[in-house]
Amino acid sequence: MALNDIRPVALTPIMAKCFERLVLSHLKSSLPTTPDPHQFAQCTNRSTEDTISTALQSSSNLVSYCAVFVFDCVIC
Repeated sequence: MALNDIRPVALTPIMAKCFERLVLSHLKSSLPTTPDPHQFAQCTNRSTEDTISTALQSSSNLVSYCAVFVFDCVIC
């Protein structure tokens, strides 16, 4: 296989993955190490049940509040 046999389209995912890693390392260094205690999306060991539990506990206390945002996306 010669270099002329490789199409540029085939190299795009490789270049994009390298760029993603550079951007990810930059973003991780600028973000705080501990997430917000009320953030449940994209966090390890946190689930939908945790979100519902927090919302129910907050709704039983009249002084407190809880904002819940549910987004479900299905890509076909």
